[in-house]
Amino acid sequence: MQGIARTGSGKTLAFVLPSIIHIMAQPDLRPGDGPVAVILAPTRELAKQVQEVAEQFGKPCGVNTVAVYGGADKRAQIGALERGAHIVVACPGRLLDLIQSGKKSTENKISNKSQAAQISIERHSSSSMKLTECLIWVSRSIPSQS
Repeated sequence: MQGIARTGSGKTLAFVLPSIIHIMAQPDLRPGDGPVAVILAPTRELAKQVQEVAEQFGKPCGVNTVAVYGGADKRAQIGALERGAHIVVACPGRLLDLIQSGKKSTENKISNKSQAAQISIERHSSSSMKLTECLIWVSRSIPSQS
């Protein structure tokens, strides 16, 4: 699915809302489970915007959102992931950094899915190499539905 529209028209909500509905249909996260939805954003500003929308509509439904991006305290982001998140909003560089850091618990939080996963990409321009690399890694981490 691809959506093209003006700024402020609701594009972010157009994929966050179905993610929240999907999450609500899943069993509760157990300790050690990873996110049900991963949303990739190319910039810190866009990641923050997506996180705000996801929290605004997800919190009343019991959906927890964590954002990971460069320029913020990595330890705090790891701690938030370890506490559990239904939705992870991430910039590709930081997500890959966390995955490749060698900290097994962080990699497990991102790659161990509860039952299903949904990947969305919010972007303004063509994909960067990090975005492509991150998308490949995340898609390989999704358990098969067979």
